[in-house]
Amino acid sequence: MVVITSAFLIHNVMQFGASKGLSITISLALFCYKWYPPSVFIGDTYTYFTRMTMAIVSILGHFSKTLLIFFTPQVLNFLLSLPQPAGLIPCPRQHLPKFNPNTRLLIGTNDGTLVNFTLRLVGRIREESLCIAFLLVQAIASRRYIDHKVKVVVGISTKAYLQKLDKAIEVHSCSHHKNICAGAI
Repeated sequence: MVVITSAFLIHNVMQFGASKGLSITISLALFCYKWYPPSVFIGDTYTYFTRMTMAIVSILGHFSKTLLIFFTPQVLNFLLSLPQPAGLIPCPRQHLPKFNPNTRLLIGTNDGTLVNFTLRLVGRIREESLCIAFLLVQAIASRRYIDHKVKVVVGISTKAYLQKLDKAIEVHSCSHHKNICAGAI
């Protein structure tokens, strides 16, 4: 959710020129505590609240199609799972991949989810690697739109725009995310 929230925030700043950083602050704090291995489990409350907020803002701001681009992996997950509710493929009780405790690797099942599809495609991998892969997929899906929007609004490529920002802002690497979050909370 932190990638979607960040993309959503960037879109709002470019579109409207201002934003309240509350949603990104909450998302970054949860990102730090939910990183592998997670130390907090939030359930559905945060997910429902965040997606509901994004849906309302996108509908009122007239950019609901843009929000759909940010949710590309979730749309793919829905499309992959469609044969199960339709009754074409049996729907298992659990949609989770299998975990091998000896090798500590995840094994994809024949369930129709994006996680299992990815595991069947790439083979057995660790949970942390799968998490990073999905964050990258989410970032790529969001960046494609943002890259186009930066060219339209600013008139230069995202790379050139980020190089300008890099001179003014100190960029923190992902390896320091615990230190950043500890200071934010």
